[in-house]
Amino acid sequence: MTELVDIRTKGTKEGHELGLALKSILVKIRDEKRDGWQAGNDISAAVMGSLNDLLKAADGVMKIAEEGKEKPYALAIGLLIPLCEGMDALSGV
Repeated sequence: MTELVDIRTKGTKEGHELGLALKSILVKIRDEKRDGWQAGNDISAAVMGSLNDLLKAADGVMKIAEEGKEKPYALAIGLLIPLCEGMDALSGV
């Protein structure tokens, strides 16, 4: 059995918000898959259901390039942790 440990780290704000928006889409896709997958309906439902998160992340998209130059590791952490959590949510379907 795999042993898990809590890891504390820091990531950039804009990278994290984009990661959360992408995670939101993946979680919505997981929810849509529970009653059978119909790509034409379910993809649009997942994206529209995540629209607020996407709009919030879009506000900071221009800052992501700056974050990447200043703190590339922190940008990757901020983006990838929520994205990986979303992918983990999909794996349970």
